[in-house]
Amino acid sequence: MHIPDGYISPKTFIPSYLIFIPLLYYAIKKVKKILDEQTIPLISSLAALSFVIMMFNIPIPGGTSGHAIGAAVIAILFNPWIGFLSISVVLIIQALVFGDGGITTYAVNALNMGFVTSFTAYYIHSFFKNRINNKINYFISGWFSIVLASLFVAVILGIQPVIASDSLGNPLYFPFGLKISIPALVVTHALFFGVAEGIFTMITISYIQKVYKTKIIELTKVSEKNDIFIFLSWLAIIIALVPLGLFSESRAWGEWGLSFFKDKLGFVPNGILKLSEIYFAPVKDYSLKGLSSVESYYFSAFLGVLVILLIFLLYTGKNSRKNSSNVQKTIFGIYFIALLLVATSNNIYFIGVLLFGALLISGKLIFGLLKRTIIILFLVNFIVTIFYLYSIRTNDSYGYYSLLLFNLRSFSLLFFTLLIFHKINIFLVFSFSKTISFLMILSYSQILAFKKTFYDFSLY
Repeated sequence: MHIPDGYISPKTFIPSYLIFIPLLYYAIKKVKKILDEQTIPLISSLAALSFVIMMFNIPIPGGTSGHAIGAAVIAILFNPWIGFLSISVVLIIQALVFGDGGITTYAVNALNMGFVTSFTAYYIHSFFKNRINNKINYFISGWFSIVLASLFVAVILGIQPVIASDSLGNPLYFPFGLKISIPALVVTHALFFGVAEGIFTMITISYIQKVYKTKIIELTKVSEKNDIFIFLSWLAIIIALVPLGLFSESRAWGEWGLSFFKDKLGFVPNGILKLSEIYFAPVKDYSLKGLSSVESYYFSAFLGVLVILLIFLLYTGKNSRKNSSNVQKTIFGIYFIALLLVATSNNIYFIGVLLFGALLISGKLIFGLLKRTIIILFLVNFIVTIFYLYSIRTNDSYGYYSLLLFNLRSFSLLFFTLLIFHKINIFLVFSFSKTISFLMILSYSQILAFKKTFYDFSLY
């Protein structure tokens, strides 16, 4: 259900953004009150799991495929606004980093897979609660959420030939009408992908409830051991499931390449032709040059999980009392990994996406951090940049790409560092337990005492 760029006209995606942005703003304000050290591990790991299950498609008869979403789990365990926000974070990462879903269509995708699924699952579950068996309720809620979302997508795509065509009547964007899009999407999701979503929702919530005592809006922690157990369990599941994305080579219905339209229609609609290449993702289709398909999938899953965790952790804010030592140490660990990725990558698009994410996370600090970064970078990189420019003119082994890569990498590393020190307390990150600190100081003092005694005795 990831609608690519070019499939829907500006008449559709511009109003979608006007609807999506206020909803996202409200969700951010509402969710900020809920995120803390107790809820972050479970919410972020469920969002990461949602990212992974959308990476692999389930093949079905007819040469097409589809996937589950996972929004119902988050919406039922917490509330629909958290589900909406979590899936919106997942989708923007998929679009920007992996080219899964479009940039112009991001708002439509987020409203569909985030808003519609989350609120549908939440209210279906609320309606049937205490009326039917809980597990059956979870299944129905998950199934209904994705089926209704498929209807939403089918209508959005199916109206495109009516609202956007050229003077000859040829469709400019998605070329198939409602009579084709509704049966193709709704029936397949009702028979196959909705069942997968329902089973996933039922099993996941039932498992979590064995470890947590859950309510609809708030989650009550049982013990810290369970926190760690659930967090590590979900990460293990994520890693184990990654290669399943390679089982199907069939594209999902409505997510075809340009060659499909050329073969089926004899031409490529003009809007699809123009907008399909509007953005080039650094890790397009979860594939990296020089790595096998399995290795690329593992890397993509690892990278996606890291970015999701970083966004949720930084969202708590530096001065929040909820932001404990463990959370800040995790943030610093992810920051360190991000530094390694930037320092070793030669892809300016990939570095640019990581920098864009850091700019989004910086919030109100963005202008102050940009000012400081530019000033420091100018003082440090000016001479090196001049040398690069001189080398470009005198040596064919250098090029403008190398110059751009050097400055973008330097800018990103510096901006990340300035941002992270605004978000965390470095002394808290490198703090140790009181017992270990006491033993270290005691041991050091004893070493000094023995050293002094040995020196005194050696004089006689």
